[in-house]
Amino acid sequence: MSVLVGLFLFYHYFTKDKISSNDELLKIDGNISEYSFTHGSRGTREYYIWLDKYNCTFQIPADYLGLFNEARFKRNVMRNDKLDLYISKSRIIELTKDQKVIVYQINDDNYTYLSKIDTVYKEKKPIDIYAGIGFLLAGIIYFFIRKYIWKSIYMDA
Repeated sequence: MSVLVGLFLFYHYFTKDKISSNDELLKIDGNISEYSFTHGSRGTREYYIWLDKYNCTFQIPADYLGLFNEARFKRNVMRNDKLDLYISKSRIIELTKDQKVIVYQINDDNYTYLSKIDTVYKEKKPIDIYAGIGFLLAGIIYFFIRKYIWKSIYMDA
């Protein structure tokens, strides 16, 4: 199982958008038509925003939830309020599709609820690679311990 988690983390790292600067982000705006911040079973949290001009669903990924000022957002933002969102320039085609688009900044005229400074900084860190290596090594070490060490202990007994 550990090896599978490691492989998934590698896959995630190499297939996600590589955002290393603010120049790779595109500002879009629209009036908020709906938002949903749900806390599901087993700790899953899904944060989505919909704007009236776009068919896509804007998602705040779980990695950014600690950076997102949810309380202030809920207090200040209402349906039909104008929001500015920053997304990856490579995702512009998905604005017209029924797709999920990752949000790197959320703000209105008064507040920034999720800052691109924080999210871009977080994106620069290769946490997925380090975690993937850790899970792979743990899986390989477990395999060898179980196959050779435990086997020799029980065979000698």
